[in-house]
Amino acid sequence: MATNSFAPWTKNIRPAAQKAWKQSNSQGIYKGVDYVVEALEGIMDPDNPNLGLSDDLPASANFTLADDGWIGLGAAKGRMVFDDTPTPDTLTVEDAALHINRSAGDPTITFDIGGTNEWVMGSDDDDSDYFKISKGGTLGGTSGDYHFYDGYGFAIIAPEANSARLYLAADDADDATDVYRIEVGAAGEFVIDARTATVGPMPDNSGTWTERLRINSGGSIIIGTAAIATSATDGFLYIPSMPGAPSGTPTDISNLSAIVHDTTNNRIYLYDHVSNAWAYAALT
Repeated sequence: MATNSFAPWTKNIRPAAQKAWKQSNSQGIYKGVDYVVEALEGIMDPDNPNLGLSDDLPASANFTLADDGWIGLGAAKGRMVFDDTPTPDTLTVEDAALHINRSAGDPTITFDIGGTNEWVMGSDDDDSDYFKISKGGTLGGTSGDYHFYDGYGFAIIAPEANSARLYLAADDADDATDVYRIEVGAAGEFVIDARTATVGPMPDNSGTWTERLRINSGGSIIIGTAAIATSATDGFLYIPSMPGAPSGTPTDISNLSAIVHDTTNNRIYLYDHVSNAWAYAALT
């Protein structure tokens, strides 16, 4: 059961048999069928029902719960349960919503490893309350924001001079090569790469990547990075085909022209927006 390290609390500790009937009715700090400290009784002021340890107490004056002990409103109500069965020990919020509130500043959850802030997520009070996930211990800090939601959609923002990347993978096997990387580089270019060899499971930026498509900062669409071999079977730009001359009027898209291959007459047709008619070039 829970233990208390200083005498003034001993008057609030009662045998389990005397208090078992309060399991579903009382509020307090509870272990098994024993309410160790009963709310609004003894050490608690009814006008200020808070529980704390004085800073005048020795370091050994800790408030301890045994395995599976909990603090909350009742056995079947909102409570925090402490369990030492898994590794590491766990704290579970049962039958309640976790509400993080601050009167000012960023309400956040920080993830530490060895005392070092690795990641933080929460609402950025200094930036329109956007929800963010950031590297380090500060939202929008020097390491930058990796993801945030502004009410319209999610954004992936690379910190510093790195590229913003989104990985799409069919599985996470060590030998998986069916992986695509969508990247926005520092020069404002949009690039789609395919991983053609891998050394580790996803997410992993290592391995061999081959650029498939690039839209540069000027709006040019670039497919591939070099000339393809005369014997190539892949790496081509494909256009639609039809068995005869086109007769329909393409939907007008400003400053763009439709193109199609007439496989019956062996012609390439282009819709001319000046004459509003199809024009063709014969293939030989």
